[in-house]
Amino acid sequence: MRLAVTHPNMLWLLVLVPPLLWLAWRAPRPAQRGRKLAAMALRGLLMSALVLALAGLHVRLPVDDTAVVFLIDLSDSVPPAQQEAAVTFVRRALQARGEHDVAGIVVFGKNALVERTVGALQDVPGIESIPVRTRTDIAEALQVGLTLFPAEYQKRFVLLSDGQANEGDWRALLPIVQAYAIPIDVVALQGGIQGPEVALKRLDVPATAREGERLDVRVVLASNTNGAVRVHLLRENQVWATREVTLTPGETTLTFEVPASQTGFLRLQAVLEPQNSDTFPQNNRAEAFTIVEGPPRVLVVARSTEEAAPLVAALQAANMLVDQIPPSALPTSATTLAGYQSVVLVNVPAPDVSTAAQEALATFVRDTGGGLVMIGGPQSFGAGLWSDTPVEAALPVEMRVRAREQEPNIALVLAVDKSGSMGQCHCEDPNDTNAMRQRALAGIPKVDIAKAAVLQAAAALGDFDYIGVVAFDSEARWVLEPQRFPGRAALEEQIGTLIAEGSTNIFAGLKAAETELAGVPAKVRHIILVTDGWSRAGDYQALAAALREEGITLSVVAAGNGSAVEELSQLAAQGGGRFYPAPNVGDIPQIFLKETIRVYGRYIVEEPFRPVVASPSPVLRGLRLQWPVLLGYNGTTRKPAAVAPLLTPQGDPLLAHWRYGLGRAAAWTSDFTGRWAQALIQDEEGAALMRQIVAWTFPPPQSTALQASILPEGSGVRISVVAERELAAQPGETRLRLVAPDGAVRDMVIPPVAPDTFETFLELDQPGAYLATIIRTDEDGTPLEQSQAGFVIPYSPEYQLTVQDETTLRTLALETGGRLPVEAEQVWAAPGQRAVRVRDLWPFLLVLSALLLVPDIAVRRLDVRREGLTAWRAWWQERIQQWRVEPALAAERSTERQHLFEAKTRARRPYAPPPSPPTSPPSAPSSHTTKTAPPAPSAEEDMDAIARLKQAKKRRRGAR
Repeated sequence: MRLAVTHPNMLWLLVLVPPLLWLAWRAPRPAQRGRKLAAMALRGLLMSALVLALAGLHVRLPVDDTAVVFLIDLSDSVPPAQQEAAVTFVRRALQARGEHDVAGIVVFGKNALVERTVGALQDVPGIESIPVRTRTDIAEALQVGLTLFPAEYQKRFVLLSDGQANEGDWRALLPIVQAYAIPIDVVALQGGIQGPEVALKRLDVPATAREGERLDVRVVLASNTNGAVRVHLLRENQVWATREVTLTPGETTLTFEVPASQTGFLRLQAVLEPQNSDTFPQNNRAEAFTIVEGPPRVLVVARSTEEAAPLVAALQAANMLVDQIPPSALPTSATTLAGYQSVVLVNVPAPDVSTAAQEALATFVRDTGGGLVMIGGPQSFGAGLWSDTPVEAALPVEMRVRAREQEPNIALVLAVDKSGSMGQCHCEDPNDTNAMRQRALAGIPKVDIAKAAVLQAAAALGDFDYIGVVAFDSEARWVLEPQRFPGRAALEEQIGTLIAEGSTNIFAGLKAAETELAGVPAKVRHIILVTDGWSRAGDYQALAAALREEGITLSVVAAGNGSAVEELSQLAAQGGGRFYPAPNVGDIPQIFLKETIRVYGRYIVEEPFRPVVASPSPVLRGLRLQWPVLLGYNGTTRKPAAVAPLLTPQGDPLLAHWRYGLGRAAAWTSDFTGRWAQALIQDEEGAALMRQIVAWTFPPPQSTALQASILPEGSGVRISVVAERELAAQPGETRLRLVAPDGAVRDMVIPPVAPDTFETFLELDQPGAYLATIIRTDEDGTPLEQSQAGFVIPYSPEYQLTVQDETTLRTLALETGGRLPVEAEQVWAAPGQRAVRVRDLWPFLLVLSALLLVPDIAVRRLDVRREGLTAWRAWWQERIQQWRVEPALAAERSTERQHLFEAKTRARRPYAPPPSPPTSPPSAPSSHTTKTAPPAPSAEEDMDAIARLKQAKKRRRGAR
């Protein structure tokens, strides 16, 4: 035990105590010597107590109680049986806990969680916290454990782990643990994969290669058992080769030859398919990539070879390497597309390209700096249903044609069958009654699909066009009378009231549409009929004749297999429109949109014209200004940020280009086939124009002004970028766009760590190949320089086939004075730290100061002499005597008060004369004696009683 102070500087105030006492002694006020000495002693003691209280005087008591924090490894490298053994060890240790010992529990994997805070634990029923198991971070477990230790205990860690630390830096935390002299006792768990396991250890490929070179790809396998496996090698997500091999315990190496047939990033994957049981599937895949150097590579997407042949020939003439694929084969990964400098879509409709491929194409341009070109044709741009797609967002033109004049171009009425059969599932045949009885209806009602089709058709109309919706069952009812397009929200609200019920009367619906369209002032008036049946009421031939006379056309969509195909197709022919059989009712919305675009006319303009040069452009550099006649184009609208150097005579964009994210995109709205551009194909500069359009979209060459270094660090990477001084000095930012293996994109700013150096750390949990693009931008966000790099995140070391290594555990125990191994009963032994329990004394000193203040004032202010003491003693004796007689006086006062009350009562009674004596003779003496009432007191007697009371009162006052 020893005394100490919290604020030693406050002890300097004790120096002031002697001078203050001396001044008090020299005070001119006369006093006895004994009183002065007493006052000086009290005052000195009081001031000393106050100073020590301000200094924080406390006592330090040595303690032997131990606080133990158990660190339990729950990562995947520790088998479940060993995790249960660790919990059992903790239970045994808690049974040996001393009365005043305390314990806490931390569980950890990639992160650390507090399972039990430090306290008087009795048992551990089970572990409830679940850390991330894919990594082992002993450093974070130690850091969390340090925060749990209470100050007034001996401290000890007990680490229960296999020691396979693969996250964090536990060596950096050792000096902190050593500074607190906390030993780390270690219980070594049997780690590693215990069951049968085969793993794909690594995939080795050269970092770079020349185009046409054959790469030696090495696949290294590891196994702890005998068994057959199948190994697949994938090239850009396509299986390139497959081998079957029988493994023995240890490593097995397979070698594959892969041609470097395309420039850019070549992504390779190896997939292991075990034929027998396997413990962890996480280690059955590995990825790698190589950079293939060579001429630029272009991916041409077209439905037929003949359609793309003129373009392919023009590009190959410029030494560009061209790959042609159908729309269905377009890659769905941006990293796969990164092997190309540009992608060209030749008259490709949107329904032929999957949504995933469209999103990958947009990511390829926006986030990896690739190029995109769309070539026109009857199935391209708006006519190809590219509206509201990711590809439209990347292109410099909008698919919707904006009308420049204020008059309507089309009046469209959609006649929708809402009879009861339209309420059935779109997978049911309304005429197959036997099947309808056998199964319940399911899926989407056909009338709801018709509603979606109405919305699709309306999306192709302009702001000044007319649209109407008439619904019919046994009679016709207008859902939306023909009017200028009211907007999608209003239209959706109106058609939402459609309910399938009633019979079918097609004639009524068509007659209502014909009547209303006759008075609408539009260039094109058209009806689209959708029905799943037929009705014979009405004269359809006369109706068709009336439609032809009024210039109204009619197209018919037969919904489902139960429709009257022959009658409906004949009706469409008589109405001058088209017939669309739709066995799959889900196709109706696309049919509506396609038919609306066909009738609308502006999405495809087929008329001879000569291109008009509107502005200079690098795409047109070196080309002549006289252009051959073209025969058609796709109607589009230029986006505000885009450049349109070539226009049609109507002002529509013929050639447009812009920058989209990191990449570039261009649109040629005419075709490059014999349909519209025959003269351009035959012209010697037509091929040059196509080459320059495609070449303009190529990403710039790798910048030497930005040098990137990517180093793995735990479960992430540290990216360092060094920029040339002139480039780094310009105002702007250094940004990173990272494309993950699943196509997800991260965009962030890399902060500077030096004038020309930028650095960041990224936590990446998903294994696979990543594509990083480094961009240096100016203040407006315009890219100045950019550079690309790739790297691979392997699967976690938790799933590697490794031999048990206790080096880490032994180092932790040796460097901190811990034990390996340790028994459960030994963990409570005091480590011998200088642990103390602090008890503050300043509260007691403050109370003592307050108690000393009263006698200090009394000694200084009260004049106590012999005469005063005698008088004080006499006063106390008198008070004591008075306290003794007080009960008797109280009883006497009570009696006197009673007499006084009775006297007052008698005095208030009215006076009554005594009764006269009786005149009857006295009766004979009775044998019973009769009591006679006492005579009433006289007035003199009342006066005597009052006088006695007054005298008693005077005597009482005299006694006081």
